[in-house]
Amino acid sequence: MFWTVLTAILSETTSSAITGDYHLQSGSPAIDAGTSTGVPATDFGGNARPLFNSVWDIGAYEFGATGTVPNPPAGLTAIAH
Repeated sequence: MFWTVLTAILSETTSSAITGDYHLQSGSPAIDAGTSTGVPATDFGGNARPLFNSVWDIGAYEFGATGTVPNPPAGLTAIAH
């Protein structure tokens, strides 16, 4: 499992390295895959770790921390005036 998670993180962060945005993306295998061993109390953005539950994420930022973009609601229609 370690190598599967590491490979997914590396492929996810390769494109992020260009933009400098290392926030976890929805569906990342790094979400809820960490442990509390040696983890700081906050992520790089100053958000508490863990953020939403009692499971830590792997990486510099907890998923859902400031800077991530939520999925837009489905079924909406835009009307131009």
